[in-house]
Amino acid sequence: MPLVFLGILIALPVLDIYATLRFAEALNVPGWLLFAPGIMLGFVLMKRETRTLKSRFVGAMQSMALHGMVFDSGRSSSVMDSSFDDPRVATVRREELTTARLDIERPTITNVGG
Repeated sequence: MPLVFLGILIALPVLDIYATLRFAEALNVPGWLLFAPGIMLGFVLMKRETRTLKSRFVGAMQSMALHGMVFDSGRSSSVMDSSFDDPRVATVRREELTTARLDIERPTITNVGG
């Protein structure tokens, strides 16, 4: 069944190009003349969509910056919290991991076991 779908996926565009070239031959015009408007419109639409997507993304990032959100997935703190119950492993407070300031102090590492 997947080979049938693959055959359809390959055959339909090939048949479309063949039919368009035959139609251009019947109209007595060059084949590229029938393909050129669609290709140009495709490039225009792709450029417009890219510009729209880029402006929406920039707008979303700017609005997030205004709210001062801090992104924390919790992965690093959950890894540090599950320190395999070994007292010799360094402990780090959650606030130190999620601090969004640029002047972050390094956490203190203590050797409890001696």
